[in-house]
Amino acid sequence: YGNTTAHNLQITPILEGDNLKNFELMDSVMTKTIDRLSVKGSSTLSYKVKVLETVKAGTYPITFRVQYAENAYSNKVETKDEVIYVRVRNDNAPARLQLLDILSTPQVIKPGEKVEVGLNLENIGGLTAKQLKVAIEGLKPDGFILQDNSPIRYLKDLEKGKKLYMTYVLKASDQMVGGTQELTVKISYHNGMEAIEEEHKVFIPVLKQNQYQALLNVENMSAPKGIVRAGQDFSFGFDVRNLGSKEAHNVKVSVAQGDGGKEILPKSASVRMLPKMQGASKQSLNFVMTTSSQAASQNYPIEITVEYEEEVGGERQQRSFKQYIGVYVNNPKKDEEEDGHKTVPKIIIDEYSLDPGIVKAGQNFNLTTTFLNTNAEKAVKNIKISLIVTETSEKTGTVFTPVQSSNTFYIDQIAPKQRETKEITLYTIPDAKAKTYTITVKFEYEDDKGEALVAEDLIGIPVVQPSRLELGEIQFQGEPTVGEPLGLYLELYNTGKVTLNNLMVRLESDDFEVKDPNLFIGNFQEGATEYYDRAMIIPRQAGQGRGKLIFTYEDPTGEQLVKEEEFTIEAMEMFVPPMDDMDLPPQEMEKPSLMKRIFTNKYLWMGLILAGFITAGLIVRKRRKVQKGLDLDE
Repeated sequence: YGNTTAHNLQITPILEGDNLKNFELMDSVMTKTIDRLSVKGSSTLSYKVKVLETVKAGTYPITFRVQYAENAYSNKVETKDEVIYVRVRNDNAPARLQLLDILSTPQVIKPGEKVEVGLNLENIGGLTAKQLKVAIEGLKPDGFILQDNSPIRYLKDLEKGKKLYMTYVLKASDQMVGGTQELTVKISYHNGMEAIEEEHKVFIPVLKQNQYQALLNVENMSAPKGIVRAGQDFSFGFDVRNLGSKEAHNVKVSVAQGDGGKEILPKSASVRMLPKMQGASKQSLNFVMTTSSQAASQNYPIEITVEYEEEVGGERQQRSFKQYIGVYVNNPKKDEEEDGHKTVPKIIIDEYSLDPGIVKAGQNFNLTTTFLNTNAEKAVKNIKISLIVTETSEKTGTVFTPVQSSNTFYIDQIAPKQRETKEITLYTIPDAKAKTYTITVKFEYEDDKGEALVAEDLIGIPVVQPSRLELGEIQFQGEPTVGEPLGLYLELYNTGKVTLNNLMVRLESDDFEVKDPNLFIGNFQEGATEYYDRAMIIPRQAGQGRGKLIFTYEDPTGEQLVKEEEFTIEAMEMFVPPMDDMDLPPQEMEKPSLMKRIFTNKYLWMGLILAGFITAGLIVRKRRKVQKGLDLDE
């Protein structure tokens, strides 16, 4: 539109702000060029842009930055930003998790027994459910106690149409009273548009010890499949089972919207009466309900109430319990009316990390937490965040205590969809039991209108007891002599509060020859004593020699630990007696052989020499007598 030709044009799309989360450029080269563009001339450029599946329907501006020169040889560059508008239509429904059923195995238990609670989830929405977190609540010492892992589970993303099955292993307390026990399952996730949190009730029937009463339970619930639209009828069913051995009388089963609202209404009879149910029998029931045209898009709980009488001591006593099933209603028209007017900004824990990753009792650790404002439009301000630890130790009180700081953070403001990270150092008391502890994170903050809001989230902290391997004094059996074997003895003590797994002892030395250096002890129980007396060491040369014992084992976290203990000994030369052993005491003389004793005995040689002289004298004397006799004869 100018009055001169533009040269060396460079056009670059600028994606910033929300557009970074809405669009993705697929071209390898973002900046495209045009050599020249005459007055009122035009040229066509194309960009391949991917619209992300989580973009809300609407019109979005995209800025293009144009840089050019007024002539081909000018170094002066002009810059101009142009905005084009892209209208997006998105028919993808947000992710929607539906709890298909809750299974307990076995279906009924007694105090002191274990039960496996299974949750079957399905994503019936159109987007992937992310940041999926499941927490079970209602656990207590005189109720159900968790037997595996943490009550909080962070799960992988669940794609649309996919299912996920997860379990908790619980144990009923020995002090638990009979009847149907209630727990709460909280499910939170991001549906592609916003953060969602839902609650579901779990009911587990528990018999008293040696009790064979009438005990009713609701099982095999069949929830409505898929999404139910506003104004649409739906049906669901379940079985009522008598798990006891006695009859249940005047059984009344009723269904209604669980929160007392009027969005879910009965279409068939909402109350069913069963005069009696025999022990170990069941009755299948089905109901039809409808949704109001004013129902918002959300999951609605349907409350199932079972009331009955059982005969105890000749009298009938009233019993009752509740169970819940959910139905997800979709009403786009209602959502459009409420969009932007009733949304409440929410703060969640986006992620957290521990340093070290496994916390040891009696040591400090750093907790780094990132907080996310999940709202895309509203900021939150005046944020007070408190860390609350409800679990305590029998001896020293609170399990975690802040180090040189408070357990409270203050954040001035978090913008929409933005994060803020805080770090705190905590000390773990030495007598903390090895398990996963839960820290409650309480948020107190204000929205953009100054309205006070409160929310909570949970953090799981795994704690282990440090391992302690103590060693006694190394003792040697024998005198250290070159070439002679020397025994070694050592006692080992497990003074910690955990078992040392796969304990191996190995002896190494460059100065000694070692026989049988390895000893596998295996699992070394806490408070136990073991000993190492297997190896024999043989010094290779006189003087000081060094060796070391190496202990390897695994702690309860699976980490392999190594402990080394060095030792030194002074080895002597092997004793060899001197050649002139007359100067040695008799007990220190080496016993010679027979031939050696003969040839080395000086008394023997003196006798032989004397005998030689006597023999020679006798021979000379005899010869003289013979010569004298010859002279007389002449």
